[in-house]
Amino acid sequence: PSPSSPSTRVRNRSPPLSPKPPAGAAASKAHRRHPSPLPRPRARAQMRPSPMAARAASGCSSAALAFFRLRPLGRATRLAPAGRSAFGATAACRGRLVDSVLQELRSRRRVRVSARIGLQGTKELSDSKIEKRTIQKGLLLEFHKDSERSLLAVVERPDGKKNWVVTDQNGILSSIKPQQVTYVVPGTMDFDCSRIAEFLEKAQDLLDPTILECAWMELSEKDKSVTVEEFADIVYGSKESLESYCAHFLLSRDIVYFVKVESRGSSIYQPRPSAQVDELLRRKLAKEAADKELEEFVHLLKSAKALPLGSKPPKNSWLMEEKVKQKIESLQAYAVDVCNDEQRRMAGNILKAMGFARTSSAALKLLINVGYFPVHVNLDLFRYDVQTTYTEKVLSVAEELLVDCPDSDKHVRKDLSNLRVYAIDVDEADELDDALSATRLPDGRIKVWIHVADPTCFLQPRSILDRLFLLLLLSGSSFSVNSILYYYL
Repeated sequence: PSPSSPSTRVRNRSPPLSPKPPAGAAASKAHRRHPSPLPRPRARAQMRPSPMAARAASGCSSAALAFFRLRPLGRATRLAPAGRSAFGATAACRGRLVDSVLQELRSRRRVRVSARIGLQGTKELSDSKIEKRTIQKGLLLEFHKDSERSLLAVVERPDGKKNWVVTDQNGILSSIKPQQVTYVVPGTMDFDCSRIAEFLEKAQDLLDPTILECAWMELSEKDKSVTVEEFADIVYGSKESLESYCAHFLLSRDIVYFVKVESRGSSIYQPRPSAQVDELLRRKLAKEAADKELEEFVHLLKSAKALPLGSKPPKNSWLMEEKVKQKIESLQAYAVDVCNDEQRRMAGNILKAMGFARTSSAALKLLINVGYFPVHVNLDLFRYDVQTTYTEKVLSVAEELLVDCPDSDKHVRKDLSNLRVYAIDVDEADELDDALSATRLPDGRIKVWIHVADPTCFLQPRSILDRLFLLLLLSGSSFSVNSILYYYL
């Protein structure tokens, strides 16, 4: 890194990790015994790392390790003795890295940081630490644009008694309330709004989230609270405007390691207890896994939606994998309005990710678009949980009836094939079960015929299909006992 980079500034200001080897023959022997500048680990009983410390040491990026004067793994791998396998050498080096990280964090690094900024406990916070900045023209600040976005802006002028007109990073003029301001960047008097994009670009190089875990380890042991500027001085070695804004950005978006404590109108950040951090990390990992599953499912929906009508995936393909089945059934339950709270939440998230409104009609439209529902779907089948799948035996009997077509009422039927019959339905309908026709009588009146399908003519009393339909009638809430008796009589 260049001499002006944050990691170099911290390194130049700190004492060396190990003393220089003394001159002379004795020094050569001593130096050969300790060829690495890494500190010698303590006894195992004293240096057994906690699970949290081990995870922090292995999870920190090289940038974060550099900020805290810690050796990256690459320096330690050269210490593996000859004859040891690559896997064993790497494992041993990782163990030495954890030990060195713990020793660094528990000894000189904490002493150096605490001595440099004079950290005070949460209950011993002095008024000198708290600095409340007033808003004035030319300052660079961050404000809440809405519930999901925060933007940088430059203050232009007052707007009434309390509000301020600002130019945000997109070049848009807005009037904001003081309650919308989340951070006033220090040292930015007369800031030019055209430089906001350059400022944000430089900030991206310093926004390393792994710094938070390393800083939490260092600050939580003594229960020390810090301001944003103090945090910037710890991790970047500077309290300048860019470093302070990056520190604010990391702390304000953090939901695991630090908690914000308001004190006299200013923000103080306090490290969370270890047990709470463990629980929050567990929830965070679970949320990330759920978000990834949602993203993959949305990709499946978009792919199926883009296919032509005849190439949509069959319905059973959505029910093969448990995670996909759970989500598609949540959409189905939401479409027919018989969902529980978990299904409603899941379906709402899916519809939002797909760009649909969170309504039952939107869920129905989406299921039709991906081919899960036919266009003329009867939602009552799902609303009343009517059986729609049957065994191979039932299907076989039904197919035989369609081939033989035994019509027991054929002798009493009237042949109306000479009439022009009209069925009113959608183009995709494949079950034309009712239709209309009309003829003009000699006296000028019009006779209207209503044609209704009669599938029951194929049924034999007490056959397998007859018993099945009886069960369906008994399970449907729209049928009464009288209608069932009438059917059988």
